[in-house]
Order: sequence, then C-alpha cells, then structure tokens
Amino acid sequence: MGQQQLILVVLSVIIVGVAVVVGIGMFQGNVAERNREAATSGLFNLRVKARNHYEISRLLG
Repeated sequence: MGQQQLILVVLSVIIVGVAVVVGIGMFQGNVAERNREAATSGLFNLRVKARNHYEISRLLG
C-alpha cells in the first residue's frame, strides 16, 4: 500500500471512532434527560392526585 492509502485508512478510522464516541455521548445524555422528565412528570401526577384527594375529602366532609 502506498503512503497516501495508509493515511486515508488512518483518517477514516479516526473519523469513525470520533463519530461512535459522539453518538454514545448523545445517547447517554438523551437517556438522562428522559429519566429526568419522567421523574418530573411522575411527581406532577402525584401532586395532582394529592390535590384531588384533598378537594374530594373537603367537599364530602
């Protein structure tokens, strides 16, 4: 193989490696964000249920 072909192979390996690392980082960041949103949504739903229980208890006496 010529020197130019070796340089192209090395550059291709580096580019693919960087793309894989960036993809993994994006995926992990997305998972953390979805978990945070799920927890926030769950807490909001719990707050709504507690408020409804309080209102129904107050109305029924």
